[in-house]
Amino acid sequence: MHKRILLGAAGLLAASQAQAQKHIRYELELWPEAQVEYALQSGNYAFVELRGQRTTNGDIPNPDGFYGKQLQVGYEHFWSSQWSIGGTARYQRAEGAGALTPEILLRHRGKLGSFTLGQRLSAEYRITGVGQSRASTRLRIDLERAFQIGRTIRIRPRLAYEATAYLRLQRAEDEPKERFIDFGLARAEVGLRFTEWLDLTPWIGYSTAYLLVLGQTDEEGNPIPGGPRNFRTPIVGADLRFTLFQGGRVFERRQLPTQH
Repeated sequence: MHKRILLGAAGLLAASQAQAQKHIRYELELWPEAQVEYALQSGNYAFVELRGQRTTNGDIPNPDGFYGKQLQVGYEHFWSSQWSIGGTARYQRAEGAGALTPEILLRHRGKLGSFTLGQRLSAEYRITGVGQSRASTRLRIDLERAFQIGRTIRIRPRLAYEATAYLRLQRAEDEPKERFIDFGLARAEVGLRFTEWLDLTPWIGYSTAYLLVLGQTDEEGNPIPGGPRNFRTPIVGADLRFTLFQGGRVFERRQLPTQH
């Protein structure tokens, strides 16, 4: 099954590259995040996280320090050393509007030589109060390797790419066409695990929105052709995670990266 997921990911990446014609780059954004993870002795875990999104574009306001804010909770169950299933719910608020997005996920993690290969497939439904609710699916591929530094510090370099596509099962013939992939997020990080209960993960990434833009005219009436556009946003982030253990004592467990 995980081989089919990999083939699907390759198809998504190829489709996005084939359609890319023009790129628009936005200003750098900062995404700090704080997490609390509760580890159960069964191997399962629950978590809650808070994220802020801040733009460095001086023309866009950052109310209370952040133009976007997110609260997410989740739970994941492992039924084997490689497979797990879970669910999350996140509430996002930006520019005065909010959205609630429940999600179900399936994850596979296995060895690829000395690396760990992860695959995460999920379906979600974004609920808004302005008539823009819709379902989508996400597919993420990541590759990581852990190293021990000294007696206490453990580092975890990791690369990840996630593609998001809206589910369009019954699109009417008169509806405008849309790109196959709607959003993508490429991420490179170095996780730093100082103790069994404290992790810091700085990362850099690129968020891309794949859109079809309608033709327009400029102020002088000259036509501006439409077509596919890729809106790219560079991101610098940092995830701070605190891990709490059931019973108050540290026990051996598998711990996923901070990008749940």
